[in-house]
Amino acid sequence: MKLITLILGCWLSIAVQAGEATAQEEQIARHWLELVDQGDYLHSWEETDRKFQQRINARDWVSIVEYARDPLGHPASRKLIQVQRNNAGNNEQFVKLDFKTDFENRHVATERITLHQRDGNWQISNYLIH
Repeated sequence: MKLITLILGCWLSIAVQAGEATAQEEQIARHWLELVDQGDYLHSWEETDRKFQQRINARDWVSIVEYARDPLGHPASRKLIQVQRNNAGNNEQFVKLDFKTDFENRHVATERITLHQRDGNWQISNYLIH
């Protein structure tokens, strides 16, 4: 089976801590993943932070995600397995949520969603699947 890795974004980490996700963080990540699961790739791009949108435009995002996700099929299950926190200073924080996801056409994939908090608002800043 072909291993597809989708990496978007750059990592800014000063202090890394393992921990648990808050209900809000997990809810935001799961909502965003549902958009991707449903094939609503344009809407998923619209819900990313401005730095993400500056790195990749909407048309390219849709093409990349179609290529990476469509062959996997729908997720059969998804479980949060790890959380890492990065404090970047300047009222900015990052939290990486790793999910163990079983897809119709590929079992045991890991999805990493990075949330970026700026001035109290969380947004998606990165997505990785391997």
